[in-house]
Amino acid sequence: MEAIAQIWKGQAGLAKTYWGWGILGGLLWGIPLSTVTPGSGIAVLVLLVFVAYFFVVNTGIWRAASQYQGMAVWAGLAKVAAVFGFFSIAAVVIAVAFAIGGSTWQPVQPPAAKPQPAAEAEWWKKGSTEVR
Repeated sequence: MEAIAQIWKGQAGLAKTYWGWGILGGLLWGIPLSTVTPGSGIAVLVLLVFVAYFFVVNTGIWRAASQYQGMAVWAGLAKVAAVFGFFSIAAVVIAVAFAIGGSTWQPVQPPAAKPQPAAEAEWWKKGSTEVR
C-alpha cells in the first residue's frame, strides 16, 4: 500500500513511475486483458481495475514530473504522456459503459443514392450534343 501512496503523491520518482509502473506495468496488464472473454463480467472487472491502476499511475507521472529536478524536457514529455494516458482511460471507461449497457456504437450511414431512370442514366447514347 505504501508503494501506491508514493506513486499517487509523485514521490516514487519520475523514471521509476513512468518506465516501471507505466510502461512495464502496462505491458504486464496485457496478460490478463488478453485472457478474458470480451464482454464477460470478469472482463469488465479486469478493465475497471486496469482503469483504476492507470489513473493512479498517470496521476503519479504528472505529480512526479512536477517535482522532477532534471531536464525540463523530460518533465514536459512525461506530462504529455500522462495527458494521453488520461484520454486513453476515458476511452476505456466509455467502452466499458457500452459493454455494460449492451449498446454498440453504430456509425451514421450515408443516404443511399437514388437510382436514375434508364433514359437519364444513358443520355450519352442518344447522340445529343447537350453538355451536362
